[in-house]
Amino acid sequence: MGAERAPSARIAALVAVAAGAGAIGPIVAALESIGLDRSALIEAERAGLLTLAVGQVVLDASATTIYDSATTAERQAAHGALAATFANEPDRRAWHAAAATELPDAALAQILEDAAARATDREHSSRMLERAAHLGPAEQERARRLLEAAQAAHLAGGDARVGTLLTDALASGPDLLLRARIQHERGRLRLHGDTEGLHAFLVAEAEPVAARDPGLAARMLADGAISAATSDLDLAHATIERAVTLARGIPDAEPFVELARASILARTGAATDAEPALHRILASSTVDQRDLLEAMHRMATVPFWHGDHRRARRALITLIESARAAGSRAILPVAMDTLAAIDVQTGHWPRAHRTSSAALRLATELGQTWQSASCLTTLAGIEAARGAEVACRRHLAAALELGPDDVLLRAYALRAEALLDLGRGAFDDASRTLERLGRLLIGGGFASPGVVPFVPDLVEAHVRSGRPAEAAAALRRLEAQVELGALPATLAAADRCAGLLADASTFADHFEDALRAHDRVEMPFERARTELCYGERLRRARRRSDARLHLERAAAAFERLGARPWTRRAQRELGRDGTSVGGHGPALTAHERQVVLLVVAGATNAEAARALYVSPKTVEHHLSSVYRKLALRSRTELVRRWLETEGGA
Repeated sequence: MGAERAPSARIAALVAVAAGAGAIGPIVAALESIGLDRSALIEAERAGLLTLAVGQVVLDASATTIYDSATTAERQAAHGALAATFANEPDRRAWHAAAATELPDAALAQILEDAAARATDREHSSRMLERAAHLGPAEQERARRLLEAAQAAHLAGGDARVGTLLTDALASGPDLLLRARIQHERGRLRLHGDTEGLHAFLVAEAEPVAARDPGLAARMLADGAISAATSDLDLAHATIERAVTLARGIPDAEPFVELARASILARTGAATDAEPALHRILASSTVDQRDLLEAMHRMATVPFWHGDHRRARRALITLIESARAAGSRAILPVAMDTLAAIDVQTGHWPRAHRTSSAALRLATELGQTWQSASCLTTLAGIEAARGAEVACRRHLAAALELGPDDVLLRAYALRAEALLDLGRGAFDDASRTLERLGRLLIGGGFASPGVVPFVPDLVEAHVRSGRPAEAAAALRRLEAQVELGALPATLAAADRCAGLLADASTFADHFEDALRAHDRVEMPFERARTELCYGERLRRARRRSDARLHLERAAAAFERLGARPWTRRAQRELGRDGTSVGGHGPALTAHERQVVLLVVAGATNAEAARALYVSPKTVEHHLSSVYRKLALRSRTELVRRWLETEGGA
């Protein structure tokens, strides 16, 4: 109806928007207090501004324009009428009373702050604290309330608004300690976003308060160390040790600093027990929700960097569920992307791709620049292994545009590029890329094999590009790291590399050691790479049956993962896309061949299913296909055919 709207309809819509719609009773009561009645709502409905349902008022999108275009006096009158209506609901009354005045009112500001503490909606709590800050006349109270409003908004994931609140808090003349808390919050806001210069910022802001509040300074330094841990691990170590010294004996700081230290040390493979620190935080009656979630994340990173996938996964799922229950979105992208990284390593690639894609969308929405780039490198790594070159390179370019100078982001990107080259057989390109990656990581203090495990890739790239001396030098570097203590995945990779370079009399021992190490950790892609390398060497040694066993295991694993370039490599080594029993007759797929090998060895369908991580029905399906292709009628005939054709191989 536009300009034809009756004044009563406009006022009714204004009151309904101020009330946030909802139950019709309070809105009618507020209208009656200013001389209108229910008929005004009926007029507003006819004007298309709202809908009257059973006891409820539902707003149309255009109704909000009525509120936005109203004068300050009109909005205050609407809120004043509602405040009187909610006389028996003190929190709602306080909110509307605050919106109905521009005058300072310390008592009302305190009532509103108390209501904010009771609110379960973080965004609403933040809005109440912000309003209380503007009502309170004291500068320190104003700055403190704006800081707490920012913290509540951060929990709710409203990072864009947090920055404005913190800027206003700084402009309110806080004292030295309150200023440091505000600056710490500004740093925490950037921790998963724009980390450039963040370490220097937090260190500079922490030092002036170290003598007066060592716990606050220690936590600021710990966050600075975490931010440095993606670009300069040596700097991170030095900073966290300073934080440990400051936090010693301070209950509100020490466990948080210990968790940060454990997370940083775990990236170098150092074994640290962070559980006691987390338990101290969980037992605290004063810890806030945001601190708790951040502590849970740092606790989850320790088993992640140690390669304890199951424990890390459980911790991350608990964290994600807790964050969602608390309405805190800020921690979700990093937790989800870490969970995706675990799924990449454990072979759940479709799930990893979905999880990291969702994390990327949320990180982008929240303005978390660094985390967005990290998600892009996770996606690129999956696509590199799958051979999806166009998507991989697109994601790598986007990641490097967001974080061109970050060591870890560049390292993840280079490793994905090298994996893409290894899969497609561009071994010289892979060698050059991995050499650049090595220089980058060593320069940033990230030489530990657990951070970016590039050395096994470098050894293979050198071997396959005809550079055995360079491959041997890279292997010596990896073996030196292994001597300092290594995860099963690193041990397996080192033994695989040794098998690639060993002579004909010893290579099998190295590969068998590698397979035993693989038994201790679920990393199917890396195991399949070992099976492929082993099979290749066995075939060159003319051990045909043994070679086929490992090559077909590799081909089947790559096929399950969707690692198409690697599947083709394994199948080429077998001499065809799949192979038949005894080398005669119709071709069997790699999965069918795996089932045949287990059945001939005496496995039942259930045992074969467990060995291949599939269902018994899948085994039955593959056996039926084998019988049909080979014109067989039973297991007995299958075993006889195998013995006749393969027995002397």
